[in-house]
Amino acid sequence: MHALRAIGSLRESFRVARVGLSMVYFMSNNAQFISIMEFGRSNNKRSEKRSMRDIVSEAERIPDNCPHVKSPQVPLLIHGDSPLIMCDKLEAFADHARSANGNKLRQDARILLSGVISYPKRVSDFDEHCLTDPVFKSWLKQSREFLRNHFGNDFKSAVLHLDEGHPHIHFYCHQGLRNNLTLDLKSIHPGLRVEQQLRAKLKRKPKKTELSQANSLGLKHFQDKFYKEVSVHFDHKRLTVKRERLKQAEFKKQQADKRELEGKDLKISHLDSELDKKYTQVNELKTVSHEQQQELSKLQHYVGKLESSMQFLCKKLGLNAPKNAPSLTPKGP
Repeated sequence: MHALRAIGSLRESFRVARVGLSMVYFMSNNAQFISIMEFGRSNNKRSEKRSMRDIVSEAERIPDNCPHVKSPQVPLLIHGDSPLIMCDKLEAFADHARSANGNKLRQDARILLSGVISYPKRVSDFDEHCLTDPVFKSWLKQSREFLRNHFGNDFKSAVLHLDEGHPHIHFYCHQGLRNNLTLDLKSIHPGLRVEQQLRAKLKRKPKKTELSQANSLGLKHFQDKFYKEVSVHFDHKRLTVKRERLKQAEFKKQQADKRELEGKDLKISHLDSELDKKYTQVNELKTVSHEQQQELSKLQHYVGKLESSMQFLCKKLGLNAPKNAPSLTPKGP
């Protein structure tokens, strides 16, 4: 019993130590996260960007398309068509589409707007399933309404993932074929739309830096709008807390401390594993000892019966049992 109590005490000490080490690394910013990108029918070799079918296959959790997810789960469809059906329809549009100059649309032309909205709280931190949490359900509803209001009929599909660290929405937007057979992504992409406005305003060809600034400004306005219409109602911050820039010596010390903590955590894991083995061995010994005690009790009872029988026979035959005869009943430990 003393050994078991000692092992239990050590296990609790190591559990507390591990929690303490984990707290060193974790600090929640409670900030909003919304991001958008554009994709075409084929990979862009220069930028190494994946195709739109690649990303919707990942969103649908098609086997071999989501290696970063340990235990993939079927996503929850929360708006429109499934991502794969949406992709099939868009590819059919693209097969008949033309570029602005009337040529056949390039395979790598960007025609799909894809985005992610992530909830700051981790899936594992919910008391119950997050879909039963009223605050999360309200956030999910308002996020969906934001997308509907902002993109209108161009908002085609959205799914919810719960099989990674944070619950998050994948959403997809695109336009249908216009009368001139074009698929115009610039009119719905917040950054590209501001770029287009800049081109119309200037009487000259804009510089790359000007276009980049215009794109960033459009995306910033998009982030601000999501904050005002959704995040602020849930006390989610607009921006993450920026890390303080450290001097080289401080950075090296921080990295050394981090490596030391990781080494201690590894040592704790090893000791915890050894304690598991010792705990198992103690339980096995306890079981064996109990079985041996039962067997010993049975033998003592049997020997006691033999002694009684011998005394009865000696008495019946008129014999006296030797007084110095040793008792056959074994003594207990």
